[in-house]
Amino acid sequence: MERKMLIRNIAYMERELSEMKKELALLDARWEQQQIVTHKSQNDESLMYVEEH
Repeated sequence: MERKMLIRNIAYMERELSEMKKELALLDARWEQQQIVTHKSQNDESLMYVEEH
C-alpha cells in the first residue's frame, strides 16, 4: 500500500513539475519579449535625440 501511494505521489509531483516548467517558459518568453520592446524603445528615443541635434 505504501509503495502505491509513493508512486502516485511521484506521478502527481511530475505532473506539477511539468506544469511549472511550462509556466516558467511562458514567463521567460514574456520577459524576453518585454526586453526586446524596451531595448527598441530606447534605441528609437536615442535616434530621435540624434535627429533633433
